[in-house]
Amino acid sequence: MKRLALLTTTINPETIAEMVAAAGAEINLHGAELIVTSKTLGCLDMPIIAKQLLERTDVDGLVLLGAVAKGDTQHDELVVNTMTQAIVQLSLQYNKPVGFGVIGPGATKEQFKNRTVEYATRAVQAVVQNLNVLNQ
Repeated sequence: MKRLALLTTTINPETIAEMVAAAGAEINLHGAELIVTSKTLGCLDMPIIAKQLLERTDVDGLVLLGAVAKGDTQHDELVVNTMTQAIVQLSLQYNKPVGFGVIGPGATKEQFKNRTVEYATRAVQAVVQNLNVLNQ
């Protein structure tokens, strides 16, 4: 059985709640087990908690969920790009897949509504499929 961790943010709580519900359903659909759920304040805070989760011996992969809205500056791009680079490095360091279900950069809060289920389910699917490949 695939053992997964789920990491979310507390920003945009309605969107995140919908994403967590969709991810949970997808985890169950694949017969995986959700071992632990953690939350950070924002996406830029995710790498340090992701590192801790990936270090766990009872976690095979990580599902990351977040939503970063476009603002008046390019802050959303900086946040998502910086966080993505760190998460990819952690995935490689610990040889554990990470399903990246972060909406943004460049998304409006209105666009979040149409993307929550898709991003969450695809993040779970990515982890499960990559675990299958790694375990062949």
